[in-house]
Amino acid sequence: MNRWVGICLLFLCSVHAIAQSSIPALERTVSIDVNNETISTILQSIAAQTHVKFSYSPTVIPSQQKTTFRCNKKPIRVVLSLLFKDEINWKQKGDFIILTPKPAVKTKAQKHVTISGYVYTAGGDKLSTVSIVSEGTRSAAVTNQYGYFTLDVSPEQLPLAVKIVKENYPDTTIHLTKENTMVDVSLPPKADSTKTDSSLFRKQLVSTGKFFGQLFVNDATQSTMRNFKDTLFTKVQFSFIPYISTNKLLSGNTINDVSINILAGYSQGIRVAEIGGLFNIDRGDVKSFQAAGLCNLVSGNNSGAQLAGIANINGGRVDGMRAAGLVNIGHHIKGTQLAGWFNINANFRDGFCNYKSLTNDTVIGVQAAGFANMNSGYANGVRLGGLYNIGNTMNGVQVAGLFNTQIGYFHGVQVAGLFNATRDTSSGVQVAGLFNVNGRSANHVSIAGLANFNLAQTRGLQLTSIVNYTRSLKGVQIALLNFSDSCEGTPIGLINFAAKGYHKVEVFGDEVLYTQLALRTGVLHLHNIFIAGVDMTRRVDALWSLGYGLGSYKRLNEKWLFGTDVTVQLLIQNEPITDASATMGAVFVALERTYSQKFSIAFGPSFKFFHGREGLSNILAPYSVLPISDGLNAFKMWAGAKVSFRFF
Repeated sequence: MNRWVGICLLFLCSVHAIAQSSIPALERTVSIDVNNETISTILQSIAAQTHVKFSYSPTVIPSQQKTTFRCNKKPIRVVLSLLFKDEINWKQKGDFIILTPKPAVKTKAQKHVTISGYVYTAGGDKLSTVSIVSEGTRSAAVTNQYGYFTLDVSPEQLPLAVKIVKENYPDTTIHLTKENTMVDVSLPPKADSTKTDSSLFRKQLVSTGKFFGQLFVNDATQSTMRNFKDTLFTKVQFSFIPYISTNKLLSGNTINDVSINILAGYSQGIRVAEIGGLFNIDRGDVKSFQAAGLCNLVSGNNSGAQLAGIANINGGRVDGMRAAGLVNIGHHIKGTQLAGWFNINANFRDGFCNYKSLTNDTVIGVQAAGFANMNSGYANGVRLGGLYNIGNTMNGVQVAGLFNTQIGYFHGVQVAGLFNATRDTSSGVQVAGLFNVNGRSANHVSIAGLANFNLAQTRGLQLTSIVNYTRSLKGVQIALLNFSDSCEGTPIGLINFAAKGYHKVEVFGDEVLYTQLALRTGVLHLHNIFIAGVDMTRRVDALWSLGYGLGSYKRLNEKWLFGTDVTVQLLIQNEPITDASATMGAVFVALERTYSQKFSIAFGPSFKFFHGREGLSNILAPYSVLPISDGLNAFKMWAGAKVSFRFF
């Protein structure tokens, strides 16, 4: 029994040691309770518990000084601070902690004081992404994964009151002094936690352009916005990028009168003007004037003038004038919109709009635009666009110079110079110079110059020159290449592939070439056959073949199938494929016996047709029916037989 207890203790100690070693040295926790022991003994106890190694000189560290010391599950950083009372410096390097005496205070004025500490739950667990905010100095810090933070402040600012804020925890205020630079704070949870603020934050972040927000707004700034609910105000903000600004980590919580951003700015809102070299990103309302080299992204309402080199994107109401090099996007638009390509609004437009409007209201009649027509609601009539039409439910005709994109149900005719694209169920006819794309079921004829793509089910016809794709085929595909996931229809082309269709690898021989290999792919009732063979009898020097054909089979019962293959092969002898010695065609009438899901044998008569050099035909053809010869080339026919073994 004692042996097993010892093994268990050894195992637990090993697990603890492994867990500790994965944590940075200064963040490993220790518990100490000693009475009148030397500092050297205490350091040895810390090393034994945490597997760190201390490096110091006994001549400069009071290692033999005795003291009484108690702590419970505290990080080594805190233990050293309490043990040496801020008289020793330490630095970690891997598992080593180097102790050195703190240099004498210089007469030169100290530039800053570093306040550090840990934030815990009431149960003693360390809390990450907690914000430490000084409203007066506009300084902020965020705890790391170990609950640790550092905050640099000017000595003249001490003593200083700071807020400790975290979602779903009560705000806590602590007072910092020059004598109190290492602090521990415990936060009890809120009695009534709600998701209102978190949802609002998430909604605002998405509406201000998630793709830009995630790129420019760092994790610390986002954490501070979630934690700190107060709104701050400032006259002027300068920023290089959002988290390198005069508002620092509090930029997303601050409403500025004026904001000047070298590359990009991020703020709660603007009351007078904002200018950005590339981007302006605002979580709230913007008033008066806003200009950016590339984009303005505003979550709230915008009133006044808004200028951007590429796009203006608004999540709320827009009153005034907007101009963009490419696109304006917003909800309730009232005023003037100018864009090089198109304007988009999700509800209504009242005023002047260049090139295009997007509206949720029903449109009946004709829409015309220099570049685009877009409609998020029901449209009944004709839409004409210089480049493309994008709409929701449509009943009528769409005509575009470049492409049509139908987000919702489509019924009628789409005609495009290059593309047709629908997301929902569509019926009617799609005609495009290059591509047709459907996102859901299509019950229509789809004709394109290059390709048809349907990401759901096709019940009609896909007709193009190069490639057809549909997830589920219950109609007909005609193209050079036809692809589908599942197929109950008929693909017609050079290569037909259905992921859940008919696939066989075949080894066979006949009276001409005894060793041949074939790949069958497509569906059972119509599939492609790719053939390669070689003559290993040495009747003819270096003779091999390449071929292609079509096969069609019907299942008679569980074990037997009946079908026909039509193939053509090039016979090549020490020459390029383009100079093939002969061509051989065959019609094979087969019975196939299935022995398992992955193995079957097919056999039956075959009828051969040979055209090529007469000398070669005399060697390969076993006999001939009604031969024709001009002395150099011959045409021969004969009946033979074939046996093949099919796998997979």
